[in-house]
Amino acid sequence: MSMSEDVAGATLSMASQGVSIAGSLATKTVDALIKLLQLLDRALERNRQPNGNSGNPGTPPEISRKDRLQELRMRGEVSLRDLRDYASRSQQKLVYSEHGLTREDVAAISRRARQAGVPVSFSRPGDRKTFYPAVLEADLPLFRQIVQARIAEKLNSDRKKAVGDREYSQIAVKKWEIPIIAKECQRRDIQASFAPHPNDPNLAVVIYPTADKAGIPYMAALLRHTFEEQGISPADGMKMLVSDLLENGVIFRDPEKVAADDPESGYVDRAEYLSGNVRRKLAMAEAAAQTEPEYLRNTEALREVLPVDIPASEISVTMGAPWIDADDYKAFLQELSGRPSYDFKWEVQYSSVTGEYSIPNATSKRLNLNPNESNTYGTAEYNMYALAQRILNQRRIEVKREVPDPDNPGKTVPRTDVKATKLANEKAKLIRQKFQEWIFATPERKAKYEARYNQLFNSLVGRSYDGSGLTFKGMTIGFELKPHQLNCIARTIYGGNTLAAHVVGAGKSAVIAASVMKKKELGLIHKACLVVPKPLTEQAQREWRSVFPDAKLLVVSNDDLSSERKREIFTARVATGDFDCVIMSQQQFEKLGMSKEYQLAFLEKERDILLDQIEEMKRENPRGFSVKQIEKMLKDLTNRIKRITEPQSKAKEKDSLLDFEALGFDYLVVDEAHAYKNGFVTTKMTNVAGVTVKPSGRAQDMQMKCDYFNETFGEGHILFATGTPYASPYQH
Repeated sequence: MSMSEDVAGATLSMASQGVSIAGSLATKTVDALIKLLQLLDRALERNRQPNGNSGNPGTPPEISRKDRLQELRMRGEVSLRDLRDYASRSQQKLVYSEHGLTREDVAAISRRARQAGVPVSFSRPGDRKTFYPAVLEADLPLFRQIVQARIAEKLNSDRKKAVGDREYSQIAVKKWEIPIIAKECQRRDIQASFAPHPNDPNLAVVIYPTADKAGIPYMAALLRHTFEEQGISPADGMKMLVSDLLENGVIFRDPEKVAADDPESGYVDRAEYLSGNVRRKLAMAEAAAQTEPEYLRNTEALREVLPVDIPASEISVTMGAPWIDADDYKAFLQELSGRPSYDFKWEVQYSSVTGEYSIPNATSKRLNLNPNESNTYGTAEYNMYALAQRILNQRRIEVKREVPDPDNPGKTVPRTDVKATKLANEKAKLIRQKFQEWIFATPERKAKYEARYNQLFNSLVGRSYDGSGLTFKGMTIGFELKPHQLNCIARTIYGGNTLAAHVVGAGKSAVIAASVMKKKELGLIHKACLVVPKPLTEQAQREWRSVFPDAKLLVVSNDDLSSERKREIFTARVATGDFDCVIMSQQQFEKLGMSKEYQLAFLEKERDILLDQIEEMKRENPRGFSVKQIEKMLKDLTNRIKRITEPQSKAKEKDSLLDFEALGFDYLVVDEAHAYKNGFVTTKMTNVAGVTVKPSGRAQDMQMKCDYFNETFGEGHILFATGTPYASPYQH
């Protein structure tokens, strides 16, 4: 079969799957790897022939064993003597390529080859910037997996660089490369289409898919034959399709997602648009409808799903709620004190960084207080302003006295004065009651905070997902998923990141397995990582195979980590294998650290945010902010950084062989996710059971990796599952 027939066959095969849309590829870097695969295939086929050489013009000649040993070099720890011994035992021919690779490709491929125990050399004859690989024939299959993993890494890297919300970009490739690219796309479950290049007959255009939009171009492509029969151009057919979908309410154009340079942008599914913060969407649609009447359909649909307003009579406001203006707290205290405005000198200040309120001079003993401030709403130990400050910050009110130490009469110890403490808490209760009566006493405040409460806490509409129409390839015959499981799987496919907070026994394991397999079947992911508690790794595999017997799973066992050599083999298998899912324990997941570059960028971002917050706090409350507070916050951040980058125990030591990013995961699944709940929390509440403000190293590591998935692949690539999502309702 000629090359042109190969190209036509591949084009027809891929086109029959439908035209899908996608992100861009850096063709030069991917082309080099694809050519390497092709040349390796040719070399292997040549070595299998009786004469050892195909005789075709331009084919690299066969190399003798002596020349082969001189040519082959090992990168890493293996010496030339070890290489000679290995070649002598193997009696294998050398398979090599004349196509050069870049230094970056060599670094990635050689590292994985060393971990997998594959001898490989990269020579640089004539050109110091170009490297030429060579491997023994026995190692060719594993080396091909390493190259395939590098191609997958390049494809993922280029897909994540797609600009904006564009449906697709066209990439020019050479025609002879189409079968290789088509094979790689099929291996990764990526639907693609090929078309002739408009300007160069020797080139073709390849289009890769994304799942970021409503898929209107994809639907238009499926209808292209219908449009052609009716004499409708593709552009007019697209417009007709969009108009029909809009008129029937199947899609909406979200003004928030419209790009000025892309007329096809902004279209979203009905279920997605009519959910979430619908009040904010309504405000934006009303603003857009003033200049573009087409958005009137948006406003009508959004008003139908708006939650019913909650009246002030059903709203309970706690003193200290941050959505109440600090000026109104000041006005309340002024009214409570009985002072006229010109004689009221206290201020109520709020810091959005720490969430704390402060009343300067509230605890000063040199205050000229009236009876309301000292007696009616205060005590000898706490005046009205000191009590108000503790109420606003949800702090415990307690009176301590110094009493003689019974064990050491010369010293004193603090003890709670029960009577004074009880009196102070009674005064605090009275202040809270007065605030409840005051906050909605005037029509202006009532209307103001009723609207604000509904805007903040009564604006969300949950999106409903219907998974009744889902089908699953490879599922065990007779196994049926329950409706709530199907709907949860639909949520993982159509929605963003998902929390499967099902009670124990509701079938979370089946949801996890089916979600991963379905997303891979649709080409939305390539390889998933499942993190489970250490005792449940084997159980997770059994439950997965009970639903999908033929799934490609890799499970880490104790034997896989029993020696350094086995660790190397295991990490190489993870990086180069084409698995549906890799199941590992929480401890092993924590050992696979992010690259130093990513950790540095992540921690620098955390530091910059903290410094910005400190500057904001200094502006808001310059007199109440001390250098000691700055040093304490920076010290806490330094300790958090140290726990992640420099673990003290060997058990928590990160895997130095391979960075987490290089393993090729694009979907993170975490079972028993409540184990990572102790993240960094800023709160003014103290002495509350279950509220932990000190973050754990495990939770910080998970936060970093979740940020990586969100930044790299976007939302929709994380699934958490737990039966106890709210172990501490205060903290969560």
